[in-house]
Amino acid sequence: MTGTSTLVLGFLLGLRHATEPDHLVAVATLATRHGTLPEALRQGLAWGLGHTLTLLLI
Repeated sequence: MTGTSTLVLGFLLGLRHATEPDHLVAVATLATRHGTLPEALRQGLAWGLGHTLTLLLI
């Protein structure tokens, strides 16, 4: 498997993960818990950075 195909496979698996029902419920819960858009965006940024750092560590 080439480096490019590995990245494409990882991207596609990430898309699948992001659209799983449990993930959507978790994100919806976090997004609706905040009163303002900036608070929700800050939470989303923290969520995304957490996922990205985990991938970089692996």
